[in-house]
Amino acid sequence: IAHTNGTNAMTVSSGGVVSFNNQPTGTALVKLVTLNLSNSADATIDSTYINSTYDTYKFIYDFLPVANSAYLYTRAIVGGSEDTGNNYGYEVFPLDGGAISQSDSTNVMAVHQKYTIGNGDGEGITGEFTLFNVNSTTRSACISGHSTSFTSNPVPTQNVFGGAYKSDQRVKVLNGLRLFMETSSATTNIASGFVTVYGVVK
Repeated sequence: IAHTNGTNAMTVSSGGVVSFNNQPTGTALVKLVTLNLSNSADATIDSTYINSTYDTYKFIYDFLPVANSAYLYTRAIVGGSEDTGNNYGYEVFPLDGGAISQSDSTNVMAVHQKYTIGNGDGEGITGEFTLFNVNSTTRSACISGHSTSFTSNPVPTQNVFGGAYKSDQRVKVLNGLRLFMETSSATTNIASGFVTVYGVVK
């Protein structure tokens, strides 16, 4: 499709893929990567994708843990290193009316569900979240999202969750994010699943 000046503004391939001569202006999602996981220790999105290009990122994921009764966590990567200090706070609200799970000083940026995740047929966790303030040094990086998790009861649980660096950590610029799973006693691999990351054009 040609612009009025004669240059191609947009091209559609024989397979139906649309490409643009210049990035569209306005709010849009730009797909950056999909990680397909199989018995993986974690899902790490590194600085190849999380960098100064965008300040806001959208994540969509689906994971099945190797071990039963697991939790899904997120930590920030700063300067190429995972930040494991007690520099974060989070809240998780299960929509079944259960008690809120929260911490004002902890070593994970987000916990994605109140109850544990099963590893059987039809179980696991599916969700999405937005990562904000990636490059800001005046506002702390933070996460806001929701998830559906499944255990063998077999009722699904809907969760709203959020997490952030404490305000005194606001100068930290993110260049990666790690998603990983643990039980109450040990880490566990991700048996299968995926995470897709989009950059948000403002």
